[in-house]
Amino acid sequence: MRTSGARWAWLLAATFVVATVVLLLANLNITVAAPLISDDADLPDIIFANFASAREAWLQEMGTSVLFALGFLAIAALGPILRTVLGRSDPGGTRVAVCFLVAGTIGILSQVIYIGGKEVATAPYYCDCDYLAAQLISRSTVLDVIVGMQAWMIDAFSLIFSLGLLAAAGLATAAAFPAGFIRASQALPGIGLASVAWNRIAVPLLVSADVHIEYGLIGLVILAVTAGVAAPLWAVILARSLSRESGAATAG
Repeated sequence: MRTSGARWAWLLAATFVVATVVLLLANLNITVAAPLISDDADLPDIIFANFASAREAWLQEMGTSVLFALGFLAIAALGPILRTVLGRSDPGGTRVAVCFLVAGTIGILSQVIYIGGKEVATAPYYCDCDYLAAQLISRSTVLDVIVGMQAWMIDAFSLIFSLGLLAAAGLATAAAFPAGFIRASQALPGIGLASVAWNRIAVPLLVSADVHIEYGLIGLVILAVTAGVAAPLWAVILARSLSRESGAATAG
C-alpha cells in the first residue's frame, strides 16, 4: 500500500510540474505566438484572432489538461491510501479519503469540461452569412462561461483538498509519521486557501473599485506557486515519507 501511494505521489508531482511549465510557456506567448490584432480591429475581428491563436495552442492546452487530470486522479487515489496508512479506524481517515476523492473528481471534471468546451467554441467552422459576427460573439461568451466554471471548480478543489490535508496532518501527527509531511500538509492548505481568497474576495473587490492591475499575470504567478511548486513539493515529501515507511516495515 505504501509503495503504491509513493508511486501515485510521484505521478502527482511530475504531472503538475510539467503541466504548469507548458501552460506558463503558452500563456506567456513563448511557445505560442500572440494573436495578431490590429489597432482598428472591431470585436468580431479580435475574437476571430484569439480563436485562431487558441487553435494553434490546442495541442499544448490538451496536453496540460490531460496532465492535470492525471494529477487530480493521483490525488483521488491517495485519499484511501492515506486513510489506510495513517489510521483506518480513525474518523479523520474517512475525512481524508472523502476529501481527496471529491477534490480529485472535481479537478478531473474541471479539465474535461474546459478542454471539451474550448474545442467546440474555437472550432474553425463559421456561418458564411450575415450572422457571422453574432456567432463569434456568442461563442466567445460561451467560452467565458466555461472558463468561469472551471475557475470555480478549481477553487472548490482547493478548498476541499485543503480540508483533507489538514485532516491528514492531524492523523500523521497521531501516527508519528515523518515531521516533514506533517509540516507540508499544514502549509499547503494556507497557500490553497489564500488563492481562493484572492480569486473570490480580493479580485471582485478590486474590480468593483476600478483598480487596474495585471490580474492575468498575477493569476499565472499564483498558478506557478500552487500547482508548479507547492503541490509537487508536498507530493515529493509524501512519496519519500511513504518510501521510508515501506522500507522500515520491510526491514522490521
